[in-house]
Amino acid sequence: SDDDLLIPHNMLPNNFAVVDKNGNAHQMVEIPRKNWDTTNQFASSTIDPAFMVNGVQKRILIGKFQAGIDGASLVTQANKAVKTGLTFDQELAAASGLNNGTDITGFHLMTNAEWALVQKICKANNYVPAGNNAYGRDNDNKSVTGRLEDPTLFAGSSGNARWYAGSGGTLTAHNLQESGIYDLNGNVWERVSGFRLNNGEIQIIPNNNAAVYTLDQ
Repeated sequence: SDDDLLIPHNMLPNNFAVVDKNGNAHQMVEIPRKNWDTTNQFASSTIDPAFMVNGVQKRILIGKFQAGIDGASLVTQANKAVKTGLTFDQELAAASGLNNGTDITGFHLMTNAEWALVQKICKANNYVPAGNNAYGRDNDNKSVTGRLEDPTLFAGSSGNARWYAGSGGTLTAHNLQESGIYDLNGNVWERVSGFRLNNGEIQIIPNNNAAVYTLDQ
């Protein structure tokens, strides 16, 4: 997207509001450019493949929260009920549909390369974010709970205990800070693009080329 459509947060580093074709602002977190390879990891001199799209270095901005619905469109904002029940193709189309094809072209379903980059950051920092992985609370830290979509349930009960996006607090962020990406652990199943198994064969779209929203996947 054009830089004038990225609105920096006044207080949180690397946080932006990114405007889609409908005029909705999505809360996003930029991952600063990093190097990585399997031997030297982040001490590498090779750029992490997540930053390369069709041979060109690109910025990476990832939805701060799991996506919900505003009217008929996806929106990435805090304290929204997370949208579920879509097929992979429907998720691709919903994310791609936020672009207008001219000055707004960066919205896409999170790619496997981007997901792996965030997980590598967590691993390098030697922690796993908490999350909604035990019916409305974290299994290892039961003090971590969020605001449940179904108010008749309580944390730890059975049933559909999804919580509203980002409501579990900073221990559920990828960097354990308010500036981070929330709910990477649990809450809902999350699909990524650019990776699949086909008749037992692992197929990967190279680098972060899956971020091109018009690409046939």
